[in-house]
Amino acid sequence: MGCCFVFFQAEDGIRDLVRSRGLGDVYKRQSEYSPSLELDGSSIVFTRRKNHQEDLYRSFIDSLGNFSAAIPLDDINTSSNEGAHCISADGTLILFTGCDRDVLFRGCDLYFTILQDEKWTKPSNIGKMINTPAWESQPCLSSDGNTLFFVSDRVGGQGGRDIWFSKKNVRGVWMDPENIGSHINTSRDDETPFLHPDGRTLYWRSNGRLGMGDFDIYMSKWNEDEQMWSEVKNIGYPVNTDGNEGALIVSLDGSTAYFSTDYFSKSLQNGKSGLDICYFELPPFAKADPTTFVKCKVRDGVTKKPVSASIEIVRQNNNVLFYNDETNVSGIALIPLHYKNKYILHVTKRNYIFYSAHIDLDRIYNSLEPLELDVEIFPLIKNEESKPVILNNIFFKTGSFELLPESQTEIKLLYNLLTSNPQIHITITGHTDNVGQNEDNIILSLNRANSVKKALVEKGIKETRIQVDGKGQSVPVDTNNCLLYTSPSPRDRTRSRMPSSA
Repeated sequence: MGCCFVFFQAEDGIRDLVRSRGLGDVYKRQSEYSPSLELDGSSIVFTRRKNHQEDLYRSFIDSLGNFSAAIPLDDINTSSNEGAHCISADGTLILFTGCDRDVLFRGCDLYFTILQDEKWTKPSNIGKMINTPAWESQPCLSSDGNTLFFVSDRVGGQGGRDIWFSKKNVRGVWMDPENIGSHINTSRDDETPFLHPDGRTLYWRSNGRLGMGDFDIYMSKWNEDEQMWSEVKNIGYPVNTDGNEGALIVSLDGSTAYFSTDYFSKSLQNGKSGLDICYFELPPFAKADPTTFVKCKVRDGVTKKPVSASIEIVRQNNNVLFYNDETNVSGIALIPLHYKNKYILHVTKRNYIFYSAHIDLDRIYNSLEPLELDVEIFPLIKNEESKPVILNNIFFKTGSFELLPESQTEIKLLYNLLTSNPQIHITITGHTDNVGQNEDNIILSLNRANSVKKALVEKGIKETRIQVDGKGQSVPVDTNNCLLYTSPSPRDRTRSRMPSSA
């Protein structure tokens, strides 16, 4: 089977096969299914079954949306079956299903492989925290890599095959899996979970609800405020048919869906069933939230070499943590962010000064034109002052030195820096724009620096470790920013201290 483009006539709901594209020859007796996309949309990985053998294949997508000839992932594929997989947001981790591969783990289990030096490592069993003597398959990794959805028929479910999930703890270890619950799972089979990079729109297939055929595709959205899933909705005709639909994924912008179906193979092969991967435009009610991505590259500010660092992103409007993970060994992280939202970004590493930025997304970025952040972090060097760091996420009311609630994330980061490095002192220097009189702006900038100091002192930092300065509009750095400089404690100081900035 091949990948096909599906066109829907709105007037009568007739679905027409317009053209086949890229992933195989339509009339060959083989099936393609379980697609997964890299976050940047540059390639698709899928399962191909040929002569009862399941293997993983990859096809690259060019700027016009054309698929390259699919190539097998020979580093992963074996004489056993490899299928029902997912790929991490940055394309460096694949989770897949393998059956009867280990002495310790019988049946079907989840395995993982990591891309290192452009080769996939030997697959390893994900471990007994996830895998059991029951059937485990169809993994879906959240875009931040911290939640794993999968399907199992283990004891404790709602009946049949259920969707389960596990979260990573602070040590990066998977926790005990939980059943996603009866709102999503039914007494029959609920399978192929896909959580969109928006972090809240879930798609899956089920044969336990009133539908159009055997398996239909459904969706629900997570309500953060109410901590519950929304009403379950059937995607509807002409996507769902009297055939078997499933394994649906959705593009980053929330509009284009890829899924597998046997609908076309029945008509093309005189009733002989096989699976095709098709794609279509989702109806408005079924679209996920438009999501873009940031490609963050972190380097040592002195050596200019890539470093692995922790990245934390918080929603500016409510100070809720949105993303928390580490860059890969190349110092790179691909991070999904919601369109038309504002975020606070912090990059931290032990014995380094943190990096601070805020992101205001006003348009969708793609793989050809990503939003790239080249971040340099500087090491804390004993007996030396740091380079100035802009505190990009300290916010004040207009014309005031009253800290806004959105500043608390950065205040906490400053507090952590000082408590983790008791030997350093800091100087906070306030700056303003050029609106108003310079004398007034000097007073305002000093008061703003003092507001930051006061917030830190209230958390328990000694006043003697913090100095403040106000430059007003006389030394422009950026509009209305504070700067932070770190320096050794007086007893460690070997030369006169210059102001430090953040």
